[in-house]
Amino acid sequence: MFWQDNASSHTARVVQTFLNQEHIQTLPWLAFSPSMSLIEHA
Repeated sequence: MFWQDNASSHTARVVQTFLNQEHIQTLPWLAFSPSMSLIEHA
């Protein structure tokens, strides 16, 4: 399971097609959600 932000490289159709074909689940991330990085403030 992957957790991706809404970067254009993550939301590209080719990436989404690959993830669907390989049955890889992704967690939803809202476009304007706060950063949830665990190491950002370290």
